[in-house]
Amino acid sequence: MNVLIFSYFLPCIEIYKKDMVYLIGWFLALCIIVYINKGTYFHNPLMKIFGYSYYEIATKKEVTYLMISKQKLKNTNEIKAYSQLTDFVLLNSSNSKV
Repeated sequence: MNVLIFSYFLPCIEIYKKDMVYLIGWFLALCIIVYINKGTYFHNPLMKIFGYSYYEIATKKEVTYLMISKQKLKNTNEIKAYSQLTDFVLLNSSNSKV
């Protein structure tokens, strides 16, 4: 489990002082966040909510990147423009619909 997911549990430190409805609501929200991010490399629930998908792509030199895109990509040839966010994370910045 990624260390980033641990940060979602930090507000729970003071949760024992709250009522049971608050406790159940917070627990359900955490479960939904963890479920949304299950199987992803770049854990950001807001990206999922705004319609971004994650793709693992490999170059001809066998370097693997994580591509974040709003488009539904089926082939790496569909990628026309991108921005490099980190060493191995790319953002598809193509405006054309596929």
